[in-house]
Amino acid sequence: MLLSVAVACYGRPMFSARHLALFLAALFAAPTLIGCDNEIISVSGFSLGDMFPSQQNWFWRYNNDGFSEELWWHSHGFSSPDGEEWSTFRIWLDDHADILSDFTGEEDGWLLDLFFIERPAGWYLMGYSANPAGTEAALGSSYFAGDGLPFLLNSVMSGDTWDLELDGRAWTVTASRSADVLAFNSQQISESWRIDLVSETNDWPLEGSYWLAQGPGIVQLDVPLWRPEAEHFWQHLHNDNWANRLGTGVQ
Repeated sequence: MLLSVAVACYGRPMFSARHLALFLAALFAAPTLIGCDNEIISVSGFSLGDMFPSQQNWFWRYNNDGFSEELWWHSHGFSSPDGEEWSTFRIWLDDHADILSDFTGEEDGWLLDLFFIERPAGWYLMGYSANPAGTEAALGSSYFAGDGLPFLLNSVMSGDTWDLELDGRAWTVTASRSADVLAFNSQQISESWRIDLVSETNDWPLEGSYWLAQGPGIVQLDVPLWRPEAEHFWQHLHNDNWANRLGTGVQ
C-alpha cells in the first residue's frame, strides 16, 4: 500500500537514498496516512484518557449557576467491591455548610462511590455503590460486566459513538469536541471534549454529559438525576490535595 502511494505521488518507485529514508520512516511510524509532498497525516485520533482526573487523594469541587448546592468528587484510591481493583471516587452532594460540617465530623455524609478502571484502550466506568447510611441509600449498587462502559478512550475522533448493552439496558456513548466556550468561576475554557452517556431507560444515576479539558479533567457535568435546576450544570470550581479541602493550606 505504501509503495502504491509512493508511485502515485512520484510517478515511479522511490529509489534515492532520501526518498527511501522518508519511506521507511513512514512505514515504522504510528498509524498514519501518507499523502503526496511527503505529508504525514495522523489518523490515530485524540487520547481522551489523558484527561482523566487520576490524581489520588485529590478532590474536585463544583457549584452551579444557582449557587444553591455543591458537588464534590474525592479520588479515594482503589477498592474492589466486585472482585476487581477499581479507581474509586467518593461523591458528596449538599449545601456548602452541610458538607463542611461533615468534613469536620465523621465524613459519613457522602452520596456514593463511583468506580473506573484504566484498560489499554482507555478509561471505563464500572459502576457505583451508594452510601448505605446516606440520603440515596435506595440506589443500592450497580456494577458493569466485562470491560465496562466506555468513558475516556484513546485514539478517538470527534463524533465517535459506541453502542453496547450493559446492566440489562442498551447504552450509547458519544465523544465530540465541544465548540462552546465554557466560562464560569473565573475560568474560560475554549477547548474541551463532551462525553454523552445515554441509556435506553434514562434512569441510571450517573448518565448524562461530561465536559473535559486538559488540566482539571472534568470541568462541567450535567447529570439529570442531580440537576440542581433546569439548565443549571455543575461547573468546576476548584481542585486540590484532599488535606487542603477546607482551604487551610495544610498538606
